Amino acid sequence: MEDKSGKRWSWGVFGFVLTALYLLVLGISGLLHGPASLIHWEDPMSPNEAGDFLAGIFAPLAFLWLFVATMVQSQELALQRQELELTRQELKATREVAAEQAAEARSQAKFIGEQTAMMQAQEVDKEIQTRLRWLFDFSDNKLKGPMTFGDDQGNVMQIRAPFDDMRGMRTLRAIVEVFNRRRRQAESALESYPNRVASYANADDFIELRHMVLRIQAIKELASSSTRAELQQGHFLSLAADVEFFFDLLRHGETLTSDDD
Repeated sequence: MEDKSGKRWSWGVFGFVLTALYLLVLGISGLLHGPASLIHWEDPMSPNEAGDFLAGIFAPLAFLWLFVATMVQSQELALQRQELELTRQELKATREVAAEQAAEARSQAKFIGEQTAMMQAQEVDKEIQTRLRWLFDFSDNKLKGPMTFGDDQGNVMQIRAPFDDMRGMRTLRAIVEVFNRRRRQAESALESYPNRVASYANADDFIELRHMVLRIQAIKELASSSTRAELQQGHFLSLAADVEFFFDLLRHGETLTSDDD
């Protein structure tokens, strides 16, 4: 603003100086040569002549101040363009700062999200490991006794102690293999005797087992990659399918006393 006002003032001074010089020249000419050198006083002037005289006297001043005004306006326009350019640069800098702040905010949000997911995965991992340990204990103490396939005619087929060979197992894969074999046996029995239904002395153990399996299925996608890999390598989905098969089989045979699902 000071630069703008200073330049306006410099052109104003220029105009005033030239105006003063012009009037000084006229004054000196009048003093040296007398008023007659400028105007003929003996002949009264008509209005047109007076107008022409004044126009002749002030026309140079008019052109001078027109030039000064043009230069001042030109400088003001140039300064406005500079100010607009500075404003554009400031807006650009502001946008860049805003973009950097937004990127930083996204980075922080991502970091917080990753930390939250990591802590959640740790909690899920703990729960899954707890439930797998429960499965190993369950295989030691539950699912005892024979599974019987019979019909209303008194025809009976029995699989003795189908799950006893799980005792002492401490890997998911080993338990899954036992369930796979017993499911194949059960399917073979049903194919041979399609009208028979299954019964099991400890059928309600499958309700408890099924709830555990369903819980792991519900939360396993929130677990860490290592825990998901462990479940995949142990063929957990195969165990879930086998447990559901026996649950439906025994429910159809009406040997399950409750179903909390």
